[in-house]
This record gives sequence, structure tokens and C-alpha cells, in this order.
Amino acid sequence: MLEEINHVRNNASLNITEKYNKIDKIILTAPESILDKLPWPQGFNELPIDIQQKFQNVRKNGTLTWDEKQKMYKTMIKSLPEQYRHLMMPAFAGRFPCLSTLPFACRRGRKKS
Repeated sequence: MLEEINHVRNNASLNITEKYNKIDKIILTAPESILDKLPWPQGFNELPIDIQQKFQNVRKNGTLTWDEKQKMYKTMIKSLPEQYRHLMMPAFAGRFPCLSTLPFACRRGRKKS
């Protein structure tokens, strides 16, 4: 599996989105027991179990593209109660500009602009 991932990463003919999509498909070929052990961003385990399950369902959904998953994660984070949003902020803030609109108190670990 690592050899396949490295082959995709080193393929100069693919753009970044194509690489993410191909790598995601490769990872999803792993047994579910392995997928369950993949690390999540810091703070994820502090979320309620039902919210964790929603994120896990998106991660394991092989019918979604990488971009679709990222959009779903963004929507899910925006819909979290405010007391939980900051838990996912450090991991996703760089990828999702809309998160910078959250109150500064929720942007733990980020400097004021």
C-alpha cells in the first residue's frame, strides 16, 4: 500500500486533487480494522461519539471524492455547537478559510490577524 501511495505522490502528471483522490482510494482498500486505527486530528477524541461517527462515516465513504469529503468536513465543523468547533480548528483552519470567521476564542492556537 505504501508503495502505491508513494507512486501516486511522485507522479508529476497528476495535479494535487488527483493525487488526493487516488491516495484516498488506495487507503480505502485497507480493511476496516485498519481504517479505524488511522489517526484523527488532535481534539477529535474529545468530540461526542455521535459526532465522531459522522466524521468517520465521511472518511470511509468510497463514493465521495477527496474534495467532496473536505466540503462535508467543513460543513460538519460549521454546524458543530460552538463548544466543540475549536476542537477541530487547528487541524482544519488552514484548509478552510471560512473557519477564520469564527470568534477568535474558537481559534485556539492562532495569532490575531
